[in-house]
Amino acid sequence: MKRLGRVAKVICAAMIGIAVSPFAWAQSYPDRAVRIIVPYAPGGPTDITGRLLSQKLTEQLGKQFYVENIGGVGGNIGMGRAAQSSPDGYSILLTASTLAINPVLYDKVPFDPVKDFEPVTLVVKAPAALLTVHPSVPAQNVKELVARINPIAQALPLIRDGKLRAYGVTTAYRIKALPDVPAIGEVVKDYDAIGWYGLAAPAKTPPEIISKLGEAMNAAIADPKVNERFVQLGVEPMPLTPEGFKKHIAVEAEKWGKVIKTQGIEVN
Repeated sequence: MKRLGRVAKVICAAMIGIAVSPFAWAQSYPDRAVRIIVPYAPGGPTDITGRLLSQKLTEQLGKQFYVENIGGVGGNIGMGRAAQSSPDGYSILLTASTLAINPVLYDKVPFDPVKDFEPVTLVVKAPAALLTVHPSVPAQNVKELVARINPIAQALPLIRDGKLRAYGVTTAYRIKALPDVPAIGEVVKDYDAIGWYGLAAPAKTPPEIISKLGEAMNAAIADPKVNERFVQLGVEPMPLTPEGFKKHIAVEAEKWGKVIKTQGIEVN
């Protein structure tokens, strides 16, 4: 009987250990450095945003968060690598709207944006592009012009230096970085084309870790100095809950999927 009692105690202890270990693991997270995979080359807007936020996450959580750039094939290689990482919170992904768009744009991608990731939070949004021309062009507004498209992060310095004239941002709203530049949505009804960056973790990452990452990221996004830098980059904070971010990815995938299929857009 005593032997059976000891066995029962061992089994109970093991069961309790199994039940509490994920929570205890999450409570101590992080206990080492955390890699933020940015699926693009260094120096671009996603990379700059990742490095800015990695500093704040390091301050918030007490362990180093660092960026690793894994570029190639429109971000597919890095996103695929993140999807295949261990779901322990030590390899996470700072991605862009290509997470939702690429599975429709490419014939084959090494990840599923829904099945392979746990959304943490949306970070920022920005116009997908700016309509700009050289100041010598006589057209004065969107109605008078079908202009070339410029990525916002590249165009902002040129606009501020007077080397480009901005006619509109590709959103339904004006942005803080260019408050005097109209939104195309003011001229074209229901027009709203945004780019965005968001944080995600590999599927099956414990919810306690997702919650801790989300809280730390939202605190970083709310930092006044971070917001000042966001304005310089032409992006604006857009924090969402994991569920809200998940829905956002689905909406974006459906919207751009229709555009890609309707227009017959292909990647050669």
